[in-house]
Amino acid sequence: MKKCRLIIRELKRRGLKFPKRALELAVENQELITPELLKLLEHDCENITKLPKRYCGHLYALYLLAQFKEKRALPLIMKIISRRSERVLRFIFGDVLTEDLGRIIASVCGGELSPIKKLIEDERSNEYARCAGFDALLVLLAENVITRDELSSYLKTLFAKLKREPSLVWGDLAVVCCEIHPAEFYDELKQVFMDDLVDPLYITLEDINDSNAKSQEQLMLRLRQDSRYSYIENAIEAMQWWSFVQKQAR
Repeated sequence: MKKCRLIIRELKRRGLKFPKRALELAVENQELITPELLKLLEHDCENITKLPKRYCGHLYALYLLAQFKEKRALPLIMKIISRRSERVLRFIFGDVLTEDLGRIIASVCGGELSPIKKLIEDERSNEYARCAGFDALLVLLAENVITRDELSSYLKTLFAKLKREPSLVWGDLAVVCCEIHPAEFYDELKQVFMDDLVDPLYITLEDINDSNAKSQEQLMLRLRQDSRYSYIENAIEAMQWWSFVQKQAR
């Protein structure tokens, strides 16, 4: 337990020094450290608006728990992101909000779709968090947890469920349809663009047509080869895109 306390202390240390050795030790002691990581995440969840600057303890915990495929992390994550403003979520997650949150959610959900669907459909939740739900579904598809038909059937329902006003959520729905082949959604997508629900800087009808010209097999192969749509298998490697981690490695 002393080793676990030392690891957690290093993960909670403020500053921009990447705690690679502490992360490695956490992985080596997965069984012992997992309850402590959950406690860390729960504590930070309860005090999320009081987190100091240059603090990443909750993020290190998230990535490790994602690597461990720890299902007990999912309700804590949902509690953190539930109905918070973009300003608060950006403070909490930084660019992880748009880059890896979907992969993290998929990694810890244990194949349970209902919390992800609830997040996507919750109009009171932040748009970026809802879009992370779409990313999570694509990860689960790429990892063969759900089938394309299952995802397609769900996407079809969203065209009737989502509030018809411009939002990032409509844009992300269009992107997901493109990723898995948009043919069966084409009429609905065309109407979405006619109703100006999607920012053309995000995705255009021309992008839809380009995807439509490809085969479903081509798009599914591309999806499964795209690292953005895969589980977090190595927490340390998954965080290498962070700017201060890259600077430290130089």
